[in-house]
Amino acid sequence: MKHWARLDSPKFTLAIVVIAYAVFLDLRLSKNDHDFSAFVTAGDLYVNPATAPDNLRILRDSAGYDGQFYYRLALTPFTSERSDLGITLDYPAYRQQRIVYPLLAWGLSLGQPGLVPVSLLVVNFLALCAIAWLGSKYAQMVQLHAIWGLAFALFAGFLLALSRDTAEIAEIGFLLGSAVCLRQNRQVLAAALLALAVLTKETALVTAFGILIALAIRQKRTRSRTLWFPAITPILAYVLWQSWLNHIWNSTSVTETTVSANIGMPLVGLSHFVQSILPVGGHLQLVWLIELLLAATFMMAVMWALHQSEAPRLIKASWLLYVALMLSLTQAVWVEDWAFLRVLSEFYLLGIMILLESESRLRKLVFCESTVSWLLLGIDVVKMR
Repeated sequence: MKHWARLDSPKFTLAIVVIAYAVFLDLRLSKNDHDFSAFVTAGDLYVNPATAPDNLRILRDSAGYDGQFYYRLALTPFTSERSDLGITLDYPAYRQQRIVYPLLAWGLSLGQPGLVPVSLLVVNFLALCAIAWLGSKYAQMVQLHAIWGLAFALFAGFLLALSRDTAEIAEIGFLLGSAVCLRQNRQVLAAALLALAVLTKETALVTAFGILIALAIRQKRTRSRTLWFPAITPILAYVLWQSWLNHIWNSTSVTETTVSANIGMPLVGLSHFVQSILPVGGHLQLVWLIELLLAATFMMAVMWALHQSEAPRLIKASWLLYVALMLSLTQAVWVEDWAFLRVLSEFYLLGIMILLESESRLRKLVFCESTVSWLLLGIDVVKMR
């Protein structure tokens, strides 16, 4: 017990996370001949091999993936050209609204194009370290052992975001940092971090609206005035950035095309996805079905603990909004785990917070479930994809 008490430190949790993700990255890099640009997943539909940077691996006859647009923005964060450096942005305003992750990679690379593939990966790795540290701090704040911080960092969706240079990990790092600051009553820093989360990925706005809902139904008004600032600041930051995007591109990221592609009638996209993988016809379909069942189990566990949890009302309200968002996603998202698991990042983060502040025995089950699913998906990604 004395040894266990000595390990009640964010440093211990951080060490585990560093080792776990370092091993995963080493295996992924070895599989790709230690070519960091393989994580960009650039395809020749949007990337011209003749004019793109020489150090960028480009997939033939492929549309590539979101990482190629983060890569382009990490080369020129404040670009006003749709096509440049051999890379075309499919929806410029939509892509550039998620500016913080590529901007951090650009800064870390010191503006050197050859270092951008490495810097994109390093930013995500450092964000994972921050999530491990902050998650341990959060656990200690609610009188739990720091090892519970692993529940935050070992989310299976992070393996996919890390493998394709996407922004979810950085967004969750800022979002978790904001939650920790709110618990410490550091409203200004919480507002700044939540604004950064929103400018990393716009879905973090749901948390700001969750705070507003919690304020609207709050019975005790003692702290309501101070909570308005973390709620309004990220919304204002988003509106100002959208105004700038409209000035540059004559369009904001919120268009009929971008909204209808991602949000639709509740359960329609999910039901179509379930129908497409049943009966199970192969390895990937089996993996996706297991992931769906685990997500459903997680949601039921959080629902069970929701009433008794002492988590702040703003966390509960935000989580319920993310559930509504998740169920309203279209077939463009409910298509493969590379898409839907990443989108579930906020749903998972806030759900873990709710569980940790409950006395439900299910939290231990969820902890084991998330750790094992992280390990199994990591093996699957390394060996099969």
